[in-house]
Amino acid sequence: MSTRTPRIILGFTAAALLVACAAAHSLLGWPAQRAALDAAHAPPDLVTGLAMGWHFAGLAMLVFGLLTLRTFAERFRRRPVALWPVQLVAAGYVVFGAAAVALSGGEPFFIVAFLIPGLLLGIAAWPDRIEDAEGVTPVLPVRNLAASLAHYVDVLGFRVLWQDPGIIAGVALGRATVWLCEGDQGHPGVWVWFGVDDAAALFSSFQARGAIVRLPPTNYPWALEFQLLDPDGNVLRFGSNTREGQPLGPWLDMRGQSWVKTNTGSWARAGPAATQP
Repeated sequence: MSTRTPRIILGFTAAALLVACAAAHSLLGWPAQRAALDAAHAPPDLVTGLAMGWHFAGLAMLVFGLLTLRTFAERFRRRPVALWPVQLVAAGYVVFGAAAVALSGGEPFFIVAFLIPGLLLGIAAWPDRIEDAEGVTPVLPVRNLAASLAHYVDVLGFRVLWQDPGIIAGVALGRATVWLCEGDQGHPGVWVWFGVDDAAALFSSFQARGAIVRLPPTNYPWALEFQLLDPDGNVLRFGSNTREGQPLGPWLDMRGQSWVKTNTGSWARAGPAATQP
């Protein structure tokens, strides 16, 4: 797990604290403050002015919390989003919280409502290292983009993320994304791996919809895997957890040659190469 994921969780935690503190500020803080003002016989116009400022501050805190929540929701979805707004919020909370704690003699309210959320948000919104990558997305060359999209969407259940018709399109299955490029960016026959929860169940679904099967679910040391072909001969590998204690099946290489695992742990040819679908 990269450092990005824990910081996204930390961002959601900071957002929840900001929203909770905003609610506490307006719903609990003001009644207590109003009672103190009444006990001091404060003038009504002063009470009204303080009430307006108090509730505006609560609204601002709520906006900061919702902004933080939206920012880290976008990061969770791996969408580009600017971090500088929440970095400013974090800096403001830390500076104000530290000053308020110092001036109040260590009042716990300012520690809980400002200093802690600000520090958490500052850590969560710390910029990623320049060399950190968000993931790897393969580009599959296809002869006809429209025909390939029809296959990926109608047969395999992918959804279209974006496309430049006749040139390139991005499709996704769950959180896994691939690009399809018409007549460019490589040669047909690319192999792509998809990690899934239940390979056997997914295979049954694909098979019922008419997918082109290259290899049915087969148990290997690394996964229970099956393979499909797209209309251009690209190989889509799907795998879930291996079935411990069950026999291992033959491997089908790129030439259609079967290999079996021997008792010594090596792989040996198993008959002539098979004809590809």
